[in-house]
Amino acid sequence: MPNTVIDFEERRMERLSPGDVSLYAMRLPAKQRLDLILQRDDAEQVVQALAEQDFYFSVKELGPEDALALLGMARIEQLNHIFDLEWWHNDRVQATKAVDWLDRLARASEDKLLEWLYFADFELLVMLFKRWLRVVDAPDDVDLIESMDHLPKHTLDDQYFWEPLYPQYEDFFKQLLGVIYEVHYGFYKELMNHIIL
Repeated sequence: MPNTVIDFEERRMERLSPGDVSLYAMRLPAKQRLDLILQRDDAEQVVQALAEQDFYFSVKELGPEDALALLGMARIEQLNHIFDLEWWHNDRVQATKAVDWLDRLARASEDKLLEWLYFADFELLVMLFKRWLRVVDAPDDVDLIESMDHLPKHTLDDQYFWEPLYPQYEDFFKQLLGVIYEVHYGFYKELMNHIIL
């Protein structure tokens, strides 16, 4: 015989709006909250209906690695709230914490990473990339082949050569710069020019 209480509760939950589900979900333990959200067809809308503070607490309660699905469905404001709280110490950005969080975001959703980059403060991006990379412009008056031994080993366009200042994140920087380069070369070029300056 079916459990009519459970059936009734499931039907009631299906009729709730994403905002109502997000409020209900915050009453549950973190793992149950995540399960409830992920089993819904409107999971992304439920995640985006969470208040920034509730989103932050959910990610922290689950642990960043277990919360990748939430990161991949977040609003930019929710991501910025996490990054503001996690990256900064006093008034200084911690470069390794920033790259750790962006690496998680990339693993959660490359599209979400691109969306965040599009809306991010350009000065913040320049500051971060200057802390992450050494970038050199290809010399104009010297043969590129002759210069290769003196240039950083990575390049996407034979114009900007770079090396990571944190070698443990080399693969992530390759991915990040590769995505920016492929999607919007003008933005890539502007970013690299500002890192060199």
